[in-house]
Formats: sequence, C-alpha cells, structure tokens
Amino acid sequence: SGLAVGGWNLAGFTATALTGTHKLTDITGTSAFAVSALASLGLLASKRGLKASLSPRPIMLSVCVTAWAARLGGYLFDRIRKSHEDPRLKYMFRKEGEPMLTGPSAFPLKLLNFWSIQALWAWTSMLPVTMAIAAAGDPKKVMRTAPRSISSLALGIGFVGFSTGFLVETLADSQKSQFKNDVTNPRRDKWCDQGLWSISRYPNYLGEMTVW
Repeated sequence: SGLAVGGWNLAGFTATALTGTHKLTDITGTSAFAVSALASLGLLASKRGLKASLSPRPIMLSVCVTAWAARLGGYLFDRIRKSHEDPRLKYMFRKEGEPMLTGPSAFPLKLLNFWSIQALWAWTSMLPVTMAIAAAGDPKKVMRTAPRSISSLALGIGFVGFSTGFLVETLADSQKSQFKNDVTNPRRDKWCDQGLWSISRYPNYLGEMTVW
C-alpha cells in the first residue's frame, strides 16, 4: 500500500514538474487513496486467496474509499480546470531564466516536498483501512476476531456514518460551487452562507471527518 501510494504520487510529481501543470495535484492526491485500497485488496487476494478479498469488510472499505476519492477528485479537478491555477503551487515553479535549485522557487525541491507530504498524508490516513483489509485475511494476526453479530453491526454503523458524511460533503461542495459560479449573485466573492453553509462554517470538512 505504501509503495503504491508513493509510486502514484511520484508519477504525479514527475508529470507536474515536466509539464508545469497545476491540474494533477489534487486528483493524484485523492486517487492515491483508491490506489492504496485496491492495492491492499490485491495483496490480500494474492496472500489469502480470492475468497478472502471478496468478503464483506474489504469490499465495503474499498468501494467506500474509491467512491470518496472519485467524487472529491472529480470535484477538485473540475475546479482547477476552471481556475487554471493552484495558489499553493504558484511559487513552486521556476520563472523563465531562473536557475534550478538555487532560485527563489528552489525548483524542484519545494515541489517535491509538497508532493512528499501529500503522499505521506494519503498513506497515514489509509493505515486503518489497510489494516482492516489485511485483518479480513487473518483476523487473529492483526486484531482479535469479533463475533459475527458484532462485526456485522460495526460494518453497518460504519457504512451509515460514511454515507452520511459523503452526502454532507457532496452537498456542501455543490452548494458552494453554485454560490461562487452564479454570475447574478453580487456576493459570490464573499463567504458562502447558503444551505449547509448557513448552519456550519465548514460543512464540507464536517462531512469529510464523518466519512473517515
């Protein structure tokens, strides 16, 4: 899982450094979560057999993570496609005539550091998921085996929590986009205060925390 996340982000960094594009950062960062889940699922299948990888826990976790990554990655990619520039990366690319390493941007060191942190974020965030997927193959080795009734209840509660957070995050992002992109809205350059944003300062983050 760690190698998959690292390799995926390294490929994204290389493409970004070579092309100077701002469009790959977020979609690579979010899709790394799906890559990690699928890599863990594949590793489980190779070690414990296809039956273990198709049990409810690893399948549900992989589907949930992939759905979250696809939704958020698509949203962020569409946003950067319209804005063309990521403020976080603006000062990490060298300007014309600027030397590598020693220039103000320290290109590509600052950019590499940014991508390294992004890879570390994905790997550490996914640790509980990868451990839970691994436990499906050999529960006694990773954690104590819970009774089937408790295990099913935990999966159900987890899925309800994920679905609730996913819905809140999706709705919040949609409402903010509509608020910002409405050319008839005289306040579109201000803070969004409609829908979920009228009752929570960061409903998108609330949804994301609920997901995880």
